[in-house]
Formats: sequence, C-alpha cells, structure tokens
Amino acid sequence: HNICDGKKVDEMPPSSFVGDAVVLDLAHRVTKREITEEDLERAGSEVKADDIALLKTKYDERFRPEEMQSQKYQAESPYLTTEATIWLIRHKVKLVGIDFWSIEKYPIGPEGEPKHVLLFRNDIPLLHILTNLGRLSRTRVFFIALPLPIAGVDSMPVRAVAIEQ
Repeated sequence: HNICDGKKVDEMPPSSFVGDAVVLDLAHRVTKREITEEDLERAGSEVKADDIALLKTKYDERFRPEEMQSQKYQAESPYLTTEATIWLIRHKVKLVGIDFWSIEKYPIGPEGEPKHVLLFRNDIPLLHILTNLGRLSRTRVFFIALPLPIAGVDSMPVRAVAIEQ
C-alpha cells in the first residue's frame, strides 16, 4: 500500500521475510515518542546489510491485545523520524519490524505516509504491531514472518517467529 505501482506481497520473494535479525533495543526511551537517527545509531551497532531490523520499544506491553487498534494506542505510539527511516535504508536492512502502531506520527496528515513510501521504494517491507519483542534477550535472532502468497494483495497478517539460538 502507499505506492500504486509498488510490489504486491506475492511479488516479493519469501527470503524478504526470513533471515538473521538484529533487535534494536529502544525500550529505554519510554518518555518520548519520536525515534531518531541518533536512537538507531546508539542501538544499532550490530546492524549488517541484509539484516531484518526489529525495533523493540516494549510499547505493546502497555496495552491488552483488544486495545491495539484503539485511539489511545495510536495516539501515544512511537514513530520514526524521516532521518531514522533513511538510516535503516542506508544500512541496507531487508525488512523492518516494529512493536508499535506505525512508523508515521499519528494522526496521519494530508501528506499520507511518506516514511512507508521511503521503505517501500527501497523494497523494504514493514511489519507493524509485533508483540513480545520485549521477551527477546539476545541482540541477534533468526526471524520468520511469511505472508500468504495471495495475488495482488498489498498487506496481510503474518505469523511472526523469532528464534533465539
């Protein structure tokens, strides 16, 4: 979604959704919503090209599952700055997973979702509202989040699994 001529889920190789992942621990920044390039730089020293980047804020732990689409959940959610989004692209991650509502600041303005577009134009899929990243104790994990290959779909739920080895 967000790019009319963008790749659909079935046009992306399964390898886009499986592989080595680095967990960027951002949970210490509980008092601010904005995730900056500096935040990622501090947390992301282990990021390598072709990694999956999992942004762990533990925001999901503040809400029950049935509240995760509520106004309060969206309005208080962390989000990425444009510079932070570019940082992920520059580091050549192949997928971004977050444990919060969106990489965009809520409410979404008339400009739409420009950070989504930045990722998608660079063939980087985005997984929203992952849960239990806070339970991961390692910085590096093996991650699997395969979508069903339904033709023409631009987003869909996945079953996300992180394996600590």
